[in-house]
Amino acid sequence: MAQKTILLVDDEVIVVTVITRLLEMQGHIVIPTTRASLAISTFAQMHDIIDIAFIDWHIPDMDGVALARAMREIRDNIFIGLITGAAIAELPAETYQYVNQVFLKPIDSVQLMQIVNYG
Repeated sequence: MAQKTILLVDDEVIVVTVITRLLEMQGHIVIPTTRASLAISTFAQMHDIIDIAFIDWHIPDMDGVALARAMREIRDNIFIGLITGAAIAELPAETYQYVNQVFLKPIDSVQLMQIVNYG
């Protein structure tokens, strides 16, 4: 299992804390943020070393699909997982143009680790 660098964006501090701990316990590097604007600037600066991004759909300063779209403009070949507590039917139609996979809250840690460790 190779170490991955993961950008994690969620406005819920408890979600960021739990997922960060889970990923770091597996030896991964996590770049956590609670704001989309900070995520975009971080990704713009570090896009060449970030392997995976997990982003919440509901972020106060930008929705997760718009953030995924902005990230794809910087680098198209990154795995982006969208985290949501909403029903999948509520997601915008264009979601899967920018997002590889949707994770429903509460997050299944086994599924999350399979994505991180094995793509």
